[in-house]
Amino acid sequence: MSKKNPFAAIGDAARSANPTPQPQEQPQEVQPEPAPTVEPQPKTVSKGSAKVKSGKRSDPDYRQTTIYVHDKLHRKFLRHLEDTNFDGDFSDWVETKMRELVRE
Repeated sequence: MSKKNPFAAIGDAARSANPTPQPQEQPQEVQPEPAPTVEPQPKTVSKGSAKVKSGKRSDPDYRQTTIYVHDKLHRKFLRHLEDTNFDGDFSDWVETKMRELVRE
């Protein structure tokens, strides 16, 4: 049993409706317009870009490290840091504990 393409009739109808291709018109030569001259604008320094980067991310003495911690434990721990008024964030606490362990 041979299967016929169900779209074959559409292609046949399109080919029979236009059996001879129409001659294409010769494109007229188009003269390109000269590009408008744009004078460079003086660079303005915004207040945000003049700020000196001082975070850990831009400090070459720091290295980004990834750890996996249970979500509930992480949330409880962050609450604990807040409740104990720890002056810093999670990475500061981890660094403090690492320094304590290395000294021993």
